[in-house]
Amino acid sequence: MTTARAERRAFAIVAATAACWIAALAVTLRPLHWDELEFYRAARWIGEGRVPFRDFWEHHTPLQWFLFAPVARFASPLAVRIAQLPLWVAMFALLRTMMRRAGVPPFGAAIAMLLPLSSRLFVQYGVEFRVDVLGNLCFLGGLACALRRPASLRAWIAFGALLSAAVLANVRMAPLIVAAGALAMFVRTDERRWRWNGRGAAMGIGIVAVVGAAAAYVSATNAWRGVEDGLIRYNRVSDTLMAGLAHNLGATLLVPVRSFDVATFALVAAAVAASVALIRTIRSPGELHVIAILALVAAAAFARLGVHYPYHLQTFLLLATPLAATVVARWPRPTMAVVAVAMMINIALLTRSSAGAALHDQRALQRQISDVSHVDDVVWDAVGYSDRHVAYRCWFMPAGVRVMAERGLLPPYGAPELLASPPAAIVFTARVAYWLESFPELVPVIRAGYVPLQRHLWIPALSGVVGPAAPSREWRVLRSGRYRIWAGEVLARHPWFRDPLRWDMASAARGDELIVPLAQIPPVDDAALQWTVNGRAVRGPVVDLAAGDRVRVDAAVAAPVGIFVVPESVTTLFHPSLAEAGE
Repeated sequence: MTTARAERRAFAIVAATAACWIAALAVTLRPLHWDELEFYRAARWIGEGRVPFRDFWEHHTPLQWFLFAPVARFASPLAVRIAQLPLWVAMFALLRTMMRRAGVPPFGAAIAMLLPLSSRLFVQYGVEFRVDVLGNLCFLGGLACALRRPASLRAWIAFGALLSAAVLANVRMAPLIVAAGALAMFVRTDERRWRWNGRGAAMGIGIVAVVGAAAAYVSATNAWRGVEDGLIRYNRVSDTLMAGLAHNLGATLLVPVRSFDVATFALVAAAVAASVALIRTIRSPGELHVIAILALVAAAAFARLGVHYPYHLQTFLLLATPLAATVVARWPRPTMAVVAVAMMINIALLTRSSAGAALHDQRALQRQISDVSHVDDVVWDAVGYSDRHVAYRCWFMPAGVRVMAERGLLPPYGAPELLASPPAAIVFTARVAYWLESFPELVPVIRAGYVPLQRHLWIPALSGVVGPAAPSREWRVLRSGRYRIWAGEVLARHPWFRDPLRWDMASAARGDELIVPLAQIPPVDDAALQWTVNGRAVRGPVVDLAAGDRVRVDAAVAAPVGIFVVPESVTTLFHPSLAEAGE
């Protein structure tokens, strides 16, 4: 077997392994990120006929949602992930085209493209349904048009249109897009020199066409107010506020170190080495010089963000790939084995995690939300798990929403708002916990009116402790239904009554030891508890209650008694579950 044939076979094996890894991540291993749930929900709503910014609040540009709305309307988030994969194929095809035009040897191009596909940082966020994907594809497509030799008038129009589309897909790309447009006016890669590029001004035709169409749509749908409120005002103010609070740039840059991501290190190191070498020929700019400058701009734009997350590096890593190819082409041929080993290490590290279990629990949570609520109900979900009506106008609650609401820059969601339309369920994630810390007046209301069915799903119910020190208790019912009364001395010792926001962390016991199987709790004497509803005595453990009813219990007991008044069908409380993906 010839050396070239062996290299092609080795490349095919490693590429196939990468494809299997990515498919496994997308379908079975990578849990749904909160951003994915938000973007999926927005795309689904558009598929149902809703207008972004007018019919639901948002602060991202929506082009990707429009593209995937037909899929999201009828399919799950995992199906949308799969539908997104052709965009990645197109992106890497564009990278290969640009590398061929820049004269990068085929072996170097092949290995360089395998580096991001072997990068845990790149792939685990790349498989997620994110606005970055279409934004990067449009950007690379526009860049490929500009780097043609020579670039025709039609190519420059396409350049402007695609760069504008990139911003409409991901507003975070705006600084990079502006830099790319400005750079294109002063470089002629076909002549290998810096000079005014008058033909590049034709990009304005594409820009006007795309931006004009977007503005016409916003005007026709009366969505300008939402655009100004969410897209413009929110992004400007929240970025400024979060820049002074987050300080997570260093932590984000250390992600490859903590995850032993060899491929990311190799990709970045090779790209930096190539960029340094290109400085010597900067007076004769070619395709790689333009890519290196834009990679530097992408890195600077990332550093200037108010909050930093690993997926914000995606554009930089894509631009780093053609640069790395020029260095990788000079590496020894056994490089293929190094890439393969790096990939296997990443796969081993990933499959040892609990990601698959988390994805299973997320699916279970979504089913449970549907089981405990009706299609017309309101659910407080700060992430996007629920497909019910939203409780708060800013329906998902990232840190920026919370910080702005704390300062009165967004409408509040406090006790009056919750009581005015009590949710049929609360999806209790970290975002809700942080919200309750910021708005503590909500805590006693939720503590009295909701109980965790499981760690992340709280349902309307009544709970409390009565005893010698506090012999009576009164509640207001938030949701109509048939309820069953459970009472027992052992219930009073549950950590829920000591710290309702952290009951699952308030004990050193394992999570399953906090589960409350209500039917197995030793009951107290019925005569010891006297129940009334709106002042009328009730007897028996089952009672029909209406929203707004006043429920009171008077106890004559020698020891504290824990009480739960829950929907009749509920027999178990406080299930631990959902190893959730963070934000």
